Amino acid sequence: MRGMDTVTTPVVSVIIPTYQRPESVMRSIRSALDQTYRDIEVIVMDDSRNEETKKAAAEINDGRFRYIYNVDRFGYVENKNQGVRLANPVSRYIAFLDDDDIYLPHFLERTVAELEKNPKAIAAVTDCELRRVDGAFIKRYHCERNIFWKVSLGNGAVVRKDVFTKLGIWFDKNVAFEDLDFGLRIVKDHPWISIPEVLRVYYRYYTKMGDSVSTMFVKTTPREELESLLKKDEAIYAAAGDLALAWVHALTGKMLVRAGHYAAGREHLRAALKYDFRLSYVVYYLVALIFPAAFLKSSVAVFKNKVTGFFKK
Repeated sequence: MRGMDTVTTPVVSVIIPTYQRPESVMRSIRSALDQTYRDIEVIVMDDSRNEETKKAAAEINDGRFRYIYNVDRFGYVENKNQGVRLANPVSRYIAFLDDDDIYLPHFLERTVAELEKNPKAIAAVTDCELRRVDGAFIKRYHCERNIFWKVSLGNGAVVRKDVFTKLGIWFDKNVAFEDLDFGLRIVKDHPWISIPEVLRVYYRYYTKMGDSVSTMFVKTTPREELESLLKKDEAIYAAAGDLALAWVHALTGKMLVRAGHYAAGREHLRAALKYDFRLSYVVYYLVALIFPAAFLKSSVAVFKNKVTGFFKK
C-alpha cells in the first residue's frame, strides 16, 4: 500500500461499509488505495462492536484514507447512504466496495475514464471474477450490458454523486437486494456503462450462513422481507415484460428457499416458469422440490451452470 498520499479535492469517494471483518476489510482497503487512479478518498464506515478494525485502520498511513466508527449502528444499507453524506463535497463520483471484495488495480482508472467520456451515463459497472471465500476461482461474472432490470448498482459500481444530491435517489434499507432496487430506479431512465473487463473480485459462498450477502438470509428472515423487492418494484418489472417478471420471481424464489421458506420459494419459481419456461428455472425448481437444502451450498449454482451449459453446446 502506498503511503503519504494526500488528496484534498478527490474526484472519487470510495465507500466501504464494514461490520466485524477486520482481516478482509483491510484487503479491501488496500485494493482501493493501491488503485492506479490516485485522485480518491477511501471512507470506511465501521458498524463493528469491537476494536479490531479500529486498531488495524489506525496503522494505515495514507492521507486519502478516512476511518469512521459509528457509535450507533446504521446497518449495512444505511451505512452506504451515510458514507455518501460524509464524502468530500467536491468529489464527483461515488464508488462502493463491500468489505470482503477487492478492486483490481485499474478498476477506478477505467470506470472514471469511461464516465468522463460519456457525460450522460449515470454509472459504470465492470465484469468481475467470482471466487469462493478460500480464493478458488468459480467463474467470470459478466456485467449486464443491455437489460436495465438486471443492473445492480452497489458493490463494484461507480455512480455519479448527482444521483444522490440532485436526483435524490438513495438506497432503501427496507428492501432486500437494495443494490438491484437502487439500480432499477436509476437506469430505467438513464444510460449506464458496462465495461467488459474483469476489474474486480467478488468473494462468495461462505461456509457459514450470514457471513456474506449471498448467505445473509436465514430461517429467521421473514418471507415479507425477501419479497420486498418484487412487491416494491413489481410495476416496473411488469412494464418491462414477462422476461423481467420471470427473472425477479426466480431471484425471490431462490432466496426464499435458501432461507428455508421452501413452499413460498417454490411458488415463486413456478411463477418464473409461467412467464419464461427456461432450463435454468426448471433446474432451480426441481432442486427446490427434491433437495431444497442444496440451495445452502454453492454446488447448486455449479450444477445449474453445468446443466445449462451442456444444453447450450
